[in-house]
Amino acid sequence: MNIGILGGTFDPIHKGHIAIATQALQAFSLAEIWFLPNGNPPHKSQDTIGATIKQRLQMVEDAICAIPCCKMVDYEARRSEVSYSYATIASFRSLYPEHTFYFIVGADSLFALEKWKHPDLFLKDCILIATYRDDKRNKEDIQYKIDDLSRKYQATIKLLEMPLIPISSYEIRQDIYDNKWERSEPYLHANTLQYIRENNLYKESLCKYERRSELT
Repeated sequence: MNIGILGGTFDPIHKGHIAIATQALQAFSLAEIWFLPNGNPPHKSQDTIGATIKQRLQMVEDAICAIPCCKMVDYEARRSEVSYSYATIASFRSLYPEHTFYFIVGADSLFALEKWKHPDLFLKDCILIATYRDDKRNKEDIQYKIDDLSRKYQATIKLLEMPLIPISSYEIRQDIYDNKWERSEPYLHANTLQYIRENNLYKESLCKYERRSELT
């Protein structure tokens, strides 16, 4: 089967993540999308993540439970050591040799990919799907980068065009802290919204958070 992998901190998961999953399923005839929450990501320290891994897992599970062909995989969440994408994909290929894996990244991650650990091994073991939104980078620039990486690493990289969803997890956390729920509510699944309220998440000052580019 062709399996899409959508990794991320999901702090919290929002409708932009879900839109990417459903769009990729259709565009590339994928059998499933596996949501892969990071437990210990290499690009962030634990004190910049607002919710615990247990809370983030629950929010992902609640948000996708009714979406066909989407499921949560806690492979990286169960690991105490830093999780690198090349090692995760290598493990998946070993565990599920019958599957072909499509790894979904945002445009910013595409341009930073050569700074990842062992990008050559990573691109050898999966097909890459790069999402494109016209708010961030010029489409021609993205296609040029795809062509460059494809030649350099003999990689298969596909472009996924997405409608603009003007929200990020960072902005959602900021809105919740500022008590501006009305801005973020439309972008959160009802289950996610309820969980955040019940567990009083993201009420701590965000001064410790590093603002960064996210997948959505």
